[in-house]
Amino acid sequence: MLLSACFVLGALVLAPQDVDPAVVVRPDQPAAERALDAGLGQLARTRRERGEAAMREVAVARGLDLDVNGRVELFITRAGKGPALAALVAAGCQIEDVDADGITVRAAVGDAAQLKQLVSGIADVRLAPVARSFAVSQGVGLTGGFAAQSLGADGAGVRLAIVDTGFNGYAALVNAGELPPATATKNFTGSSLESSSDHGAAVALIAHQMAPEAQLYLVKVGTLSHYKKAIDWLIDKKVHVFNASIGFLAANFSDGTGGAAAATNKARKHGILPVVSMGNYGDSHWIGAFADDDSDKLLNYTPTTEVVRFSAQAGSVVEIFLVWDDFPSTDIDLDVFLFDLGTLANPKPPTAQNIVATSTFDQTGSQQPIEIISTIAPSTGIYGITVNRIGKKPSQLALFTSHPLLDGLNVATSSLATPADADGAFSVAAMAHVVWASGPVEAFSSRGPATDGTQKPQITGPDGVANTVYPPFFGTSASAPHVAGAAALLKSVQPALTAEDLAQRLLLYAVPMGDVDEFGAGRLTLAADFLPPSPDPVEFDLGAFTITPTSITLAAGNLTDATGPLEYQFDSTSKAKEATDSGWIATATFVDDVLKPNRKYAYRFRARDAATLPNTTRWSAPLEIRTHALVPFAPTVSKIKSTSCRIKVVADGNPSSVLYAVQNVTTGEWLTPSGSTSGGAVFAKRTKWKATTVKGLTPATTYEFRVRAINSASVETVLGEALFVTTLP
Repeated sequence: MLLSACFVLGALVLAPQDVDPAVVVRPDQPAAERALDAGLGQLARTRRERGEAAMREVAVARGLDLDVNGRVELFITRAGKGPALAALVAAGCQIEDVDADGITVRAAVGDAAQLKQLVSGIADVRLAPVARSFAVSQGVGLTGGFAAQSLGADGAGVRLAIVDTGFNGYAALVNAGELPPATATKNFTGSSLESSSDHGAAVALIAHQMAPEAQLYLVKVGTLSHYKKAIDWLIDKKVHVFNASIGFLAANFSDGTGGAAAATNKARKHGILPVVSMGNYGDSHWIGAFADDDSDKLLNYTPTTEVVRFSAQAGSVVEIFLVWDDFPSTDIDLDVFLFDLGTLANPKPPTAQNIVATSTFDQTGSQQPIEIISTIAPSTGIYGITVNRIGKKPSQLALFTSHPLLDGLNVATSSLATPADADGAFSVAAMAHVVWASGPVEAFSSRGPATDGTQKPQITGPDGVANTVYPPFFGTSASAPHVAGAAALLKSVQPALTAEDLAQRLLLYAVPMGDVDEFGAGRLTLAADFLPPSPDPVEFDLGAFTITPTSITLAAGNLTDATGPLEYQFDSTSKAKEATDSGWIATATFVDDVLKPNRKYAYRFRARDAATLPNTTRWSAPLEIRTHALVPFAPTVSKIKSTSCRIKVVADGNPSSVLYAVQNVTTGEWLTPSGSTSGGAVFAKRTKWKATTVKGLTPATTYEFRVRAINSASVETVLGEALFVTTLP
């Protein structure tokens, strides 16, 4: 889970009202270090003040992916067309990726701090945003998953991906039979798939329990650059649904902009449904305008409060992310100060002596609008955060913290991480399974809307559920894979459903719970009838077909469904322009009646029920049908003699592929094109019957001749009209 364990004091000291502006003084720092992006600057500062080993400890605590050479992933924004890749390599960088946004490299922190001075063409060097995890489930039953599985929905045929920060323990879970072997895995980090975290394995367990036959794709990412690459990989693999129980802080202002949101939208445009955790900041977030009621340049969280507080245990990781609405780069300069405020028994004022950590990096126009503190709480007690501005005010700013805020000062609104804020993200809030019927959402579950007004979340899933990896598993990390698994179930029984269809159904099926900024459409529920009519795929009733030379009557086989009546769609799959489709009709038969004789046509059909969002079967297997030949006209006669005459089969509207046979009905014999007789019908093309001389006739006798046609499927017509011929005496 994302949130560090918190020690909450039973009774809280009174909130400090003011901070002496003289206290928030920037510490001495080299100018080059102060000009660094805040995330990278904190590492460089730790390395300078406390050494390489301490810097590594801080990096690990922040979830940064240091490779075996101690290099960290950086993102370089360009000044003009630069910098040259060769110059970066010469400066000690390993090139990771190059795109329109900038250049991603790996470099040692010591080298990174000097890059801007060593290589021309660099606007800024930034620490790559780090993916953060929001850390049989009871949720499978609560959401209708077990009921769906009992009806035959199991995720079969669906490609379901888990994008996460690590899958430690995955092999053991496979060996224990709790997870299937992955169809494919992809690791974009410098460490192994089974390292860094077991979070992805816990998420995969829930998704698998919801959709046990879905094909699992496991993708490990560590930074925003990895996430963008992962999306391209998922698109290439034609994944149907992916779950991302991760997010990025200090990458945008929760407004759907930036690289993570753009990559998520790209996946949606390629037909993938991205199911994304909202984040766990509902009780550890503040957002608002920069108010300065007493004109001392310190942020007033309220008219009388310049410190926002939280409690923490000694040794716990404390993280503070300050962002303001001026992305991607800013000249609005803000600083953050963290104070140790003591305990109930021994409260401390916010003085210079009680400063625990600071983030006081410059924002001069090229840097991002962020300040970051990542430190270890030195003692158990209460801590306070103060924000100071150096120059002009930002329009809006927000704090994300690792510990719940006290004194009722947390602002849950718009507390979501990116990419949950993306337009294309199907974002998921969390509600404990033990209050599934009534709510509320978890206090930590991030709320919407996105700061640009986009409605978030879309839906709510259960958390606090039993899990082999995390027993119990709390957080929006646990709620999201329930939704991803549910989408896989729907896709498995109706493969034609698009990402938009899946999202629409999940929203419609959800049970409304109240405030859409908390619950979205409501709690995840699979509808009582989400199955298409049976059997699926459907089959034609061939016995009810009627075929003529110019029409085919198609008939659907018998179908059953819990929601009636049914509708049917008959579709022509042949290239013949004269063939037509039925569209959705209420009858189980369809007549296509403007066809041509002896021509092959192909059809398929499907059915749907009368649910609010109709459940539609798969298409039947295509069926090829050939129309019959037209019944021939009477033949013509010429050169009548006493013992012979000449017979000709005339054009009758049939195509040249139709064959004909001529019978002397009077004698019961069949003719051949050469004029001899046969005991059975002899079929030949009409052109062969242009001048057939019939011999051996009796003088002054009347004979009856008729013609029969046969199509290419060996279906014969009845005998056509009669020709009566009387031989000469």
